Amino acid sequence: MIETKKQKIFRLLTPDRVMVFLMVLMFAERIGTMFSLGLDYVSTGDTEAYIYGGIRFAQTGAITVWNPYPTAMIMPGMPVLIGLLTYVFGTGDFLWHIGLRLVWYVIGVATAWFIYKTVSLKTSGWAGILAALAFFAPNRAWSNNVLMTETPYTLCLFMTFYFGVLLGQQHSRKALIGFVVSFFLAFMFRANVLALIPVFVLYWLALEKCGWRRTLKNTAALAVALMLFIVPWTVRNYIHYDAFIPVTYGAGNPNLLGTYQGEGYPEDDELDYETNVDAVVREKYAKYFDENVNVKDPVCEQYISLETDAVKANYRLKVWAQNNLGSLLKSYLLIKPRWMLNWVWCWDEVFGINREIYHVLAKVNLVLTALAAIPAIRHGRTRRLSILLLFSYFGAIYEHAISFASDRYSANIMPMRYMVIALGVWAAVDLWKNHRAKQTETLSASL
Repeated sequence: MIETKKQKIFRLLTPDRVMVFLMVLMFAERIGTMFSLGLDYVSTGDTEAYIYGGIRFAQTGAITVWNPYPTAMIMPGMPVLIGLLTYVFGTGDFLWHIGLRLVWYVIGVATAWFIYKTVSLKTSGWAGILAALAFFAPNRAWSNNVLMTETPYTLCLFMTFYFGVLLGQQHSRKALIGFVVSFFLAFMFRANVLALIPVFVLYWLALEKCGWRRTLKNTAALAVALMLFIVPWTVRNYIHYDAFIPVTYGAGNPNLLGTYQGEGYPEDDELDYETNVDAVVREKYAKYFDENVNVKDPVCEQYISLETDAVKANYRLKVWAQNNLGSLLKSYLLIKPRWMLNWVWCWDEVFGINREIYHVLAKVNLVLTALAAIPAIRHGRTRRLSILLLFSYFGAIYEHAISFASDRYSANIMPMRYMVIALGVWAAVDLWKNHRAKQTETLSASL
């Protein structure tokens, strides 16, 4: 049989090749945002802190942020990544304004690839492309111009999902190594990825029916990899701060900021911070202060400052619960999660597009996700992945809401909604096809 020109085109036009072409366009779009925002664009002071921290890491090998002293406020991912890139781009203007942004563009586009591949594991490559198309949204292109943890963490997060789902389907060495490495890299940027460990354990056991033996083997491999970092990191932190810090001491500040969100929270002028915060800190951390109540070692100043934030956050929550428990519960269980559902991370206009448009589209997206979830869960092929994504999404929503609700954190997990929509569209079409086939078969039998 002679292959026609049209058949040849469709044979060559595979989903993988189409996706690679789309990724090239996504990269070009991000280059466009560079010129739209300007080459000297720096989004926040956090960006400067990370870049200076990376330069110091390249020069000294120390993990720092905001000041030249060793820190455990953050995980080491950003200083190490940026530090390594200084060997390629130097430490001058090219690093700050072009080099790092180009790398962030590559990382952002690579995230779309892993989303495409994850959806394709359970459906078709064309459904995977549908999920990845959302990465053409200008607000996502903008986010790859912000040189903070969001872009690299999001890539590592969705690499983890891809290999975790692949590991549920096939217990191969490639899948296991990919999962462990991806999870470890995500952990290097944000420790809250640890919350996904029980999620994947339940996924493998309850949904993929992997069995206890395979699940324990996967979890043990991950635990060994994490401990290879956590043990020396904890020792390093004990040497610097004379305290047991297995991960970071940075949670106090977002927890404190979270107590100023919602409704009915206590106002500062109503509270006695001297007695319930300052005096408590001086007593609890007395070994760190000199006779003038100044921190003796400048290395520990940041640690004490963030521990003070933690004490203050606990005090505010205690007073809030005593004064108005209802508003506390409403704020943390309803108001802040609702913000996270509808927020879009885009602080500046790109290509002259009004940012309010993104918020409207986010609400439309939420409705589409809810509608798509129905066929996605009904269909046998998409059910397990859909449940994993929805459980992970809402779990992350509440994980952040009980601390500090932020549009940045919302952006990290938003692609899970894109994936559920793509799974739901594929499932709905396939269920409709099966229904029509059964109708035809029934009609034929009756005749």
